[in-house]
Amino acid sequence: MHTLIIVACGFVLLALLVAFGWLWHIGQFPNAQIVRLFISIWLVISIVNMWIGISKAGYPFKEELVILPQVFLPPAIAAGCLLMLS
Repeated sequence: MHTLIIVACGFVLLALLVAFGWLWHIGQFPNAQIVRLFISIWLVISIVNMWIGISKAGYPFKEELVILPQVFLPPAIAAGCLLMLS
């Protein structure tokens, strides 16, 4: 359940960045700069989520390493597809 919430937060973050880019009229919609910013921010958030799972929740590194792509990739792929569609 926690993984689904984190992935949903990734989609919300993507929507917010795209909306702010559109509101601030930063080039085309969506801008590659916004997508790169989102992917870098989302990668850091995903790694911090993994670190919290290891240090606070007590999960082993191998288990969290399997979860990392499941958390990072869906919003990152959606950002890439959004960029290709524009």
